[in-house]
Amino acid sequence: MDDKSTAQLPPLSFDSAVVQAMMPHRRQMALLDRVESYSFHERKIVAIKAVGQTEPVFEGHFPDEPLFPGPLIIEALAQACGIMMNIEYSLENKLLRLDRLSDPEHIAASPPPPHTVLAESKVRLRRWVRPGDVIRLEAHMALRRKEICYFKVRAAVDSAEVAVGEIILAVPGYAPEAVRDAM
Repeated sequence: MDDKSTAQLPPLSFDSAVVQAMMPHRRQMALLDRVESYSFHERKIVAIKAVGQTEPVFEGHFPDEPLFPGPLIIEALAQACGIMMNIEYSLENKLLRLDRLSDPEHIAASPPPPHTVLAESKVRLRRWVRPGDVIRLEAHMALRRKEICYFKVRAAVDSAEVAVGEIILAVPGYAPEAVRDAM
């Protein structure tokens, strides 16, 4: 799509069905509930993770004082980055249309995007996340070089910063060569 058509599009939002279609994660490892805002032109995404009272992780972390583990906050941030990377890959390779990204039928009819892996993260955790909290996960794609993307990330609960830092995602070397070349 050209700059003129993308500049006219408002930020998009996606429900859980679209989020699931854009990610390989399932069940306990699918940490995003929805995408509140995705801006192609600004290369920004805001995703939401509602931390439920009955999540299995709380059985052992910790039974008397349940805390959502920091590594899962980082993983949720990485998943938000991965969705953005997958959307951009799918748009560039004409597997999806930007104006139909909120349409679950359009998403379901397209081939799945490539898997991405967390290559590096430098994320500082700033405060605890407890059952009942809603985490706002923000990511900005600051740089992209072929199959590697660098993101600035932030997580917040009620506008209080929970985590902040940088994440690098990559399409792994074991991905089919056609996928790596298309990035």
